[in-house]
Amino acid sequence: MSKPLSYCSLLIFLVISAHFVKAQTTDLISEHFKLLNSHDIKGLTGEYAIDALIYSPNWEGAKIGPAGITEVYSRYYKTTPDLAYKVTNNKPVFLFYRAAILLVMGKNKEAIIQLEQAMHVAPKTLRKFIDLVPESLQNQQIVDVLARFKRNKSI
Repeated sequence: MSKPLSYCSLLIFLVISAHFVKAQTTDLISEHFKLLNSHDIKGLTGEYAIDALIYSPNWEGAKIGPAGITEVYSRYYKTTPDLAYKVTNNKPVFLFYRAAILLVMGKNKEAIIQLEQAMHVAPKTLRKFIDLVPESLQNQQIVDVLARFKRNKSI
């Protein structure tokens, strides 16, 4: 077999492999979100390795293995029975929502970073953020970010 033909065959193989892996990944993610939204704890537990570590900002350290995963998701679904997960594909409005949530949680630095990212993507959507956390206008760092974007005529 000539070298150009073998390179071409390798390239075709790699392209087909990449499409196959992408399809498998998409299927895996879709299945995971289906299990999350149906609150299928047993199904979720089956997706993790036997020695998996799972973390949450709501407690110190990791929960381990199937028992830990069951504990975590059971707590999530018990405390928030209407909990649902949705892929947002970084729609700008959700960037503003995240900034608002971070601000309310007292994570000002992270909130500012998220707000700046949101403003770069969709400055005209700022109203959603202000509606969610009107008290944000009392935060000098937030006001500085908004003033900077206003000077640049982004808003």
